[in-house]
Amino acid sequence: MVKYILKKSLSVLSQKPIMLWGVSLMSSVIIFLITVTGILVPIITIPVILTITAGMSALYLDGYNGRPISSKQLFKGFSRGYVPRVAGGMCWYYLWSLIWAFVPIVGIVKSYSYRFTPYILITRPEIDATDALKISMLETKGYKLMMFLADLLIAAAAIVAVAVLTALSAIPHVGFVFGIISALFNFALWLFLPLFYGIVGAAFYQETKNGTFTAAAYKPASYNPAANAPAVAPVSGTENLSIQPNEGDWYCSECRTLNAAGTLYCRACGKKHEE
Repeated sequence: MVKYILKKSLSVLSQKPIMLWGVSLMSSVIIFLITVTGILVPIITIPVILTITAGMSALYLDGYNGRPISSKQLFKGFSRGYVPRVAGGMCWYYLWSLIWAFVPIVGIVKSYSYRFTPYILITRPEIDATDALKISMLETKGYKLMMFLADLLIAAAAIVAVAVLTALSAIPHVGFVFGIISALFNFALWLFLPLFYGIVGAAFYQETKNGTFTAAAYKPASYNPAANAPAVAPVSGTENLSIQPNEGDWYCSECRTLNAAGTLYCRACGKKHEE
């Protein structure tokens, strides 16, 4: 899964690097200006900045899904009906992340548990601010280690590349060539590494929501789609029609997505399961 996510995310970044970087730069400038001008009124400044941050998450998600990218996406959280919920949910998200950050190891685990919160707030308006964190914890279950490994691999690859180029630049006579390459590479990292991390985060959210990596968990070794159709077929286009439900699994009454036994919320639309 990690290899698939990294490969696809790199493909997305390579298709629209300038557009993604441009909007990201705009986001940074806006946040800087808001911080400078509103430093004395943090009760207003912080929610506004976090809402723009959520908008950036929406942009990464749209980019990953092949949708057009526009600076308007930065302000999606300010749309009618979104503001209190997105701003409140983002504040709640960062507050709990900050609290857990003081607990070694557990803080890291919790940060990955909350990772889907911005995407949930932006894309699923029926879910309220506090429930977004709960649903994120449910939907990241089984994926936190994979997300950590993906982040670790990206950081490790960047560090190794910088170290190798730095070592090569020390070679007499030809080292200056590698020095130039190293400088260009470091500049490229500064520009695009944050974007890559953002797209990877969006990729994990989208692929887990799609059920891309969960279908195998529902299939027995002798699974035959033709002979083992689900007892209740999901609505076309919403889920994998070939998934064989296990005992206790349930279909969402809202979108007909198949969910694992013991879960309380639908992993596709967030509706609470009613017994």
